Amino acid sequence: MRETLEEKLKEAFAKVGQELPARPLTIQSSGHKPERDGRHQQVENKPSWVKAPAGVTAEQAPVPRPRIAEKKKKAAKARPPLSSKRPNAAAQQMSVDLSVYRQGVNPRETRAVSTGPDSHYEISLGTDSAPSWDHSDGTSALELLELELTGQQVHPTPKEGVTAREDRALVLGLDFGSSSVKVVVGDSALEKAFAVPFRKAPGLPSFLLPCRLYKEGGAFSLEAGGRALADLKLAFLAHPSVVTYQRRVVAFLALVIRRARAWLFSEKEAVYRSSNIVWRMALGFPTANHLDPEQTKGFRLLGAAAWILAGSAEVKIDDIGVTAALHRAEALEAGEFPSEQEDVELSVIPEIAAQVYGYVASERFDHRAANNFMMVDVGAGTVDASLFHVKRGRGKWDFEFYTATVEPLGAVNLHRSRLNWWASAIQEQASDREDLLEAITVAKKVTDAEVGMPERLEAYFSAVAVKFSDPRQHSDQQFYAKVFKQVGHETYWKTSRGHLTREQLTDIPVYLCGGGSRMPFYGRLRETLNNHPSLYEWMRVKVRPLALPKRLEAPGLARNDFDRLSVAYGLSFLNLGQVLRSVPKSVIPVTISDAWRDNYVDK
Repeated sequence: MRETLEEKLKEAFAKVGQELPARPLTIQSSGHKPERDGRHQQVENKPSWVKAPAGVTAEQAPVPRPRIAEKKKKAAKARPPLSSKRPNAAAQQMSVDLSVYRQGVNPRETRAVSTGPDSHYEISLGTDSAPSWDHSDGTSALELLELELTGQQVHPTPKEGVTAREDRALVLGLDFGSSSVKVVVGDSALEKAFAVPFRKAPGLPSFLLPCRLYKEGGAFSLEAGGRALADLKLAFLAHPSVVTYQRRVVAFLALVIRRARAWLFSEKEAVYRSSNIVWRMALGFPTANHLDPEQTKGFRLLGAAAWILAGSAEVKIDDIGVTAALHRAEALEAGEFPSEQEDVELSVIPEIAAQVYGYVASERFDHRAANNFMMVDVGAGTVDASLFHVKRGRGKWDFEFYTATVEPLGAVNLHRSRLNWWASAIQEQASDREDLLEAITVAKKVTDAEVGMPERLEAYFSAVAVKFSDPRQHSDQQFYAKVFKQVGHETYWKTSRGHLTREQLTDIPVYLCGGGSRMPFYGRLRETLNNHPSLYEWMRVKVRPLALPKRLEAPGLARNDFDRLSVAYGLSFLNLGQVLRSVPKSVIPVTISDAWRDNYVDK
């Protein structure tokens, strides 16, 4: 396989996150300038000198060598382990930068993703300009469903004279997201899955419980009152060793487990009244984090503590109970025998693996096909993207991840990026508008609510005009460039460097999911993944929707909204085998020749 000079240039540009210029690069040659047609055409004349992109050193920039191709050995950059223990091979292949989660938790500790105003813009505000977004502070009370049961019990309450006649295996699939939690209970014997509603709301919102906790008088609650605690998941992922964040996660998950069991045993009492429930709980975890066993182990411990706490005799959940549950979880981990209330089979599963389960378990799945997939989950805080292979064997599903990336580029962080831009612009050109600056300050604190954000930067205020003299300096353009670098380069293009062949990557299925994927801003990925100038011309994807499974019971859920519950649904059924991090294969041999006839095609 011959690799052209431009392909080597493509690689150098992609490594630094830049596009290969659409116009010909500055080339000194015999006078003939090569033409470009399309995204990636071969340069016909041999250049003697090429200007490297900014950020590419002389050693990085590819330079043609006469006759014999120089074989380069690239040493992987060493990154510190995430724990004091020595990481295994998978962890060494992918160390996760936890700072991506700190956006909104401690802005001083996160790398910036926002763009401030500069000389490339002009704005004008009217005297009646006002915010155009839903600027709720996220502390308003939720209309939670009223349930007769407490959810402390792990079995349905049998009616008088009725005894349990059979064991019934149920799986509680719990998708703990950045902004909301979703729960689906799967029953493989019935081949049914029940989406758990939490709120008095029509359609999808009823199944979404904002990840918000309240603490008053030392007790935790989902009901408004006392101090509101937000950023539960993001805070924990950013600082997994901080006990305060661990306790909040345990308390919140315990309350969620209680509500899920209370709803199930009240609404489906006729189905399970004579059953002895054998419980399993599956927790979703970001794919990149899951590939580090130490992080997976820590999250599993919190899940075990939450299950223990949910089944405790005390109705009130407070710091004392949370601490006791954590100690008990550690004891069970060390080998102590669990009580009936504590007995649960717990698993932590990559969220993206669970998300695609609905497809791979369907009759359309062909086990003889290539079965390489790309998944892009646009959440509130982060974008989680992976390219992976799925294989079924002996009743279990194995996943091999070629690339897995997570970045703080989700919908709420896009919202915050725009708010930061507007704050800088108003402070610079209309500092007397303290009312607008105060509204921005309040809005930036909300990370766990369903924010109704405007579709464009220019639509954030009424009676306003914004003009950029250089479109490349537009805040949205610069934010989207980061999104595309993650998805297009670090996830899709990078797989071509030793993992999959050109044939395997062409027309690969892509699933674009998550609440943020509905925004036109992220919807642009459908187009740019197929015609971006920084990708090879043969790189094409097929964006597919996730189909609503027939066995999911979710009254009022629209077909197009299933992807919001797809992780919880997959968790409730997926029988996971191995989860592997693919070690790059040897790069496909490349030969370069400067023989004159290699530049021509025989007639």
